[in-house]
Amino acid sequence: KANQQINENLNFKNRILGMLSHELRSPLKIIGIFINRIINKTNDDSIKENLKSISFTNNTLLLQSNQILEYAKNQHVKNRLIPSIFDLKNEIEAIFTSIEAYIETRHNQFVTDIRIQQHLEVYSDNSKMHQIFMNIIGNANKFTENGKITVKTWTEIFDKDHVTLHASISDTGAGISDSDLKNIFEEYYQGSISNDIENLGAGLGLNLCKEIVELFSGKISATSVLGQGTTISFSINLNLANGFS
Repeated sequence: KANQQINENLNFKNRILGMLSHELRSPLKIIGIFINRIINKTNDDSIKENLKSISFTNNTLLLQSNQILEYAKNQHVKNRLIPSIFDLKNEIEAIFTSIEAYIETRHNQFVTDIRIQQHLEVYSDNSKMHQIFMNIIGNANKFTENGKITVKTWTEIFDKDHVTLHASISDTGAGISDSDLKNIFEEYYQGSISNDIENLGAGLGLNLCKEIVELFSGKISATSVLGQGTTISFSINLNLANGFS
């Protein structure tokens, strides 16, 4: 009977997830249509740039909504990479541009250091790469106010078919205690700092990041000093687009 109750609860949860993700997709598509209409009608370059950032964020939400719907239909489907060809530096710059306004809402300085060569095309899953950066930078912003968030990215080409993307995201925020630090990548772990209701939810994001990083055969780690800040570092392996075009 206990197993039956668990299955019923899971089925109910998946129905709710499926319904929500399905209902979200239509307004997100409509927002995208109106953004494109305004872009086509305005000659103001600064407005166009802002709209492009909104469009990028909207498309990221749409991708994530589609992934939730896929999961809700069949929770046994394993998380996997869905690759496409994209310019790595352009993609990273677009991610950082789209999140900059969010960082400014907590009066934080956003510093980026992108050491990626121009026109480096890769064949990998850009939407999951978005999720990693958005979750980690979002967490850094959540625990930092009137401070600084620094993101460094660089590449290391290790053979003719593969490149490793390295990244570190540092903040000057609340920091994490040693006892919490060893558990922050565990599923649903919140830590003592998340007793503040506004900060609830940090643990799930970092566990998801770890899961996605491992899909890229990568690694993720964290260092922190309580009251001084946190650095999350990760590396993911990407296929060079040679041969996939």
